[in-house]
Amino acid sequence: MGLLSSRGVDALNWGLKVAGLRHQAVAQNLANLSTPGYKRVTVSFDRALQGSLPQLPLATPHPGHLSPGTAGHPSEPRLEPVSSSSARPDGNNVDLEYELAVLSENTLHHQALLRQLNQRLAALRLAISEGRK
Repeated sequence: MGLLSSRGVDALNWGLKVAGLRHQAVAQNLANLSTPGYKRVTVSFDRALQGSLPQLPLATPHPGHLSPGTAGHPSEPRLEPVSSSSARPDGNNVDLEYELAVLSENTLHHQALLRQLNQRLAALRLAISEGRK
């Protein structure tokens, strides 16, 4: 484990990676807004992460049960096409307003993650300098 490695920093790293990939997906969708037959893409990581995180405290009354924290690691985030709907006759399913809303939400999420990472680094700098400025 390196100097900056911890579960919290690793989680922030994953979050930033997913936010970057989500931004890439939205940019790709917006670039293909008027491309006939284009299907919007989304990040598949969220579903994998939600499935791997326990929602409630877990008890293991039976020795065959998985212990908390060993439910598996989330899969690598990737872009996946969404082909479930097509609101336009040309087969394109990109909605400008929806993509802009996702972009705004993702920007706020990315900024919050960066703020948390900066706070952790500031605490580390304070510890290294022994509280001196």
